Amino acid sequence: MFLPPVSTRSRAMDRSNAQWIFPLPVTAFRPRRRGFNRMLGAGLAACILGGLARPARAQGVHLDVPYVPTPHEVVEAMLELAGVQPGERVTDLGCGDGRMVVTAASQFGAHGLGVDIDPERIREARANAAEAGVADKVEFRVGDLFEVDLRDTDVLAIYLLEEINLRLRPVILAQMRPGARVVSHAFSMGPWRPDREELILGRRVFLWTVPAQAGGRWRARHNGREFTLTLEQDYQILGGSAAFGPRSAEVRDGRVSGSEVAFTLEVVPGSPELLRGRIDGERIVALDGGAVWSAERLAR
Repeated sequence: MFLPPVSTRSRAMDRSNAQWIFPLPVTAFRPRRRGFNRMLGAGLAACILGGLARPARAQGVHLDVPYVPTPHEVVEAMLELAGVQPGERVTDLGCGDGRMVVTAASQFGAHGLGVDIDPERIREARANAAEAGVADKVEFRVGDLFEVDLRDTDVLAIYLLEEINLRLRPVILAQMRPGARVVSHAFSMGPWRPDREELILGRRVFLWTVPAQAGGRWRARHNGREFTLTLEQDYQILGGSAAFGPRSAEVRDGRVSGSEVAFTLEVVPGSPELLRGRIDGERIVALDGGAVWSAERLAR
């Protein structure tokens, strides 16, 4: 699961929340160094080397994914890319020795949950949390990653095989709130394209923002004009059309980012206009500074 390293150039990560995230080309960078935490002692190094040498079936436990630890620089960069904020909850499925959750707590001020099916890894993770002084901020459980409740998770971190990601994808979309983030080391989510993709020390890292459910039929109003808006959603991509009596117009360049939507529509023939809004339950309300419009959902 390791990729060969490539030469990279340093650049600072932008942790600000961009108004809209569009698919970006793969870029290479080294994360801002905060210094390795105390887990990088000789004892942990021995644990890592031991983990790499052990087979995927440990102590009679069948592992869906072999244990290969993520390098600490990549861990830090993944958390930077996800924009982890103090007080947020980070969940790591297949947490191994707990380095992702421990780093989130010790360096980003987050709280965390790590789940792994291997009891030996959970013992290591708890010991590492205690050594880093964050045992009160994190929790580690022995369990099946497919049975974890993700509804309170702000950032989900994973280093799993793509086939496991694909099985997790519907759970993520059903349980995680719009605007929550998913960051994955090395493996993608199939047709759900990442919002960001970075090359970190030769390793690919993917970021997704969980989109709200925008698809369906809406009754919309714009400057006193009422029309029917039909939105077709493919993950974070929006298409569809609007009906203005006998005239119809295509929804173009549509995106969903968390609970926010944006698309271009010719409400007035020949005058394309950018409509931006926030989904609030079964309503869309206009964002400040943009066109004044609103919509109510008629059907999903």
